[in-house]
Amino acid sequence: MPPPRRSPARTLLVLTFFTGIVDAVSLLAGSGLAVLAIGESSAGGTPERRLARIVGVATDRGAGGRLPRRLRRLPADRATVVTGRRRIAMVLACGLGALLALAGAVGGAAAAERTVVGHSVQGRPIVAVRNGEPSAPERVLVIGCVHGNEAAGMRVARRLIGAAPLLDAALWIVPTLNPDGVAADTRGNAHGVDLNRNFPFGWRPLDGLEYSGTGALSEPESRAARRLILGIRPDVTIWFHQPLDLVDRSGGDAAIERRFAQLVGLPLVELSRYPGSASSWQNHALPASTAFVVELPSAVGAGLVARATAAVRALAGEYGSPGIGPAIPILGTFP
Repeated sequence: MPPPRRSPARTLLVLTFFTGIVDAVSLLAGSGLAVLAIGESSAGGTPERRLARIVGVATDRGAGGRLPRRLRRLPADRATVVTGRRRIAMVLACGLGALLALAGAVGGAAAAERTVVGHSVQGRPIVAVRNGEPSAPERVLVIGCVHGNEAAGMRVARRLIGAAPLLDAALWIVPTLNPDGVAADTRGNAHGVDLNRNFPFGWRPLDGLEYSGTGALSEPESRAARRLILGIRPDVTIWFHQPLDLVDRSGGDAAIERRFAQLVGLPLVELSRYPGSASSWQNHALPASTAFVVELPSAVGAGLVARATAAVRALAGEYGSPGIGPAIPILGTFP
């Protein structure tokens, strides 16, 4: 007895289903837009096309109205007739593609870890985001904003958080150390303290706009930064400020500071050493690391944000200071 012949409809069903799976995988692999090999007898609002719009996949014959090569070998009537079974196959294939895309997005998001490292005077969370593996050989910390009315560095921080992880470095990104100041558009925190005068090294009483607080580390924001820095022990730390349009020669490794200035296109200038500044304390507390200040201009365009983001990532890939000591695992929420 001869073997039963597979019906044309069943053959087309199987072909369509596996074609959909292959193209869904191609979409995940970075093609951006997968063209499913499904011929159509009518343009416009077929159920396949409507479903494809939902999951972000196009169904078409391809350029010039030609069928994809996979279906070109089939007789025209089989390649263009839309049957109920093909619609079911399309639903299954697109559904599988959507699930795989969701799984890929979840997997990519797992590379970034959000940690609350403390709270401001008014109770706002101070968040650090790790972009990259915690076991990476180099650790770079970026503080986007210290003075609440100097917030342009937060745009760089957001770009860094959304970028792909680096292979050989972990970026720790704090969009703002001073969320109360950002909300009020003030230099100081809710107590009126200049957080960049509140760190232990060289601290002394200051009044006015540079009010340094009742003592070193009197402010919860400064204490949160200290815990984070001593916890992850970064190789390089970049503190963004405004509006001087330069990279400060801050007392760390001059080669690292000079290299960042070259990458971002700003001059390297040595500013005064301010009492109780974060970078001075850090270079004193972790002498094998480098902390420096980047002063963005008062008006920051998209081009400079892109250059600063690229400069941080390039520096992270080029430099590091081994021998600082193992990082302390940081999980959950800081006290």
